[in-house]
Amino acid sequence: MRLASFLSATVVAIYFAACSATTDFDQTKVLMNGSPVHPHDSTGKRLLRAHQENEISTEERTPSFNLAQLTKSKHAAALAEQLMGDHRLAKAAYVWWENNEVTLTKLDEFLKRASKKTKADYNDLYNGYMMHLGYTGV
Repeated sequence: MRLASFLSATVVAIYFAACSATTDFDQTKVLMNGSPVHPHDSTGKRLLRAHQENEISTEERTPSFNLAQLTKSKHAAALAEQLMGDHRLAKAAYVWWENNEVTLTKLDEFLKRASKKTKADYNDLYNGYMMHLGYTGV
């Protein structure tokens, strides 16, 4: 009984595989046709330039999370304020810091440098990064 059901299931599987292979066989002729874009058309170049401009503008909008580059306290304070104001941006910074192996000591030095300028308390950033790394002692 098991052998009969196994053989029938195998025949059905082979049938479906053969049917799907023959239906896709005719579509290869469609892909062989020439491209509708003319070789002297500049549309592709214009789209490429527009894409590059968008990359530049997005790089200008997103802050740099590299703490080593932020040597001045006013730049450090500006980044810390942005991170305190936007939790999604702070989560993105946590991921970036984790991938680039930023230690808690480096983050503490950065937050001390930022708090010199504004006299603000950035414990939420430190604690948030510590929770992101999984160092909480509950």
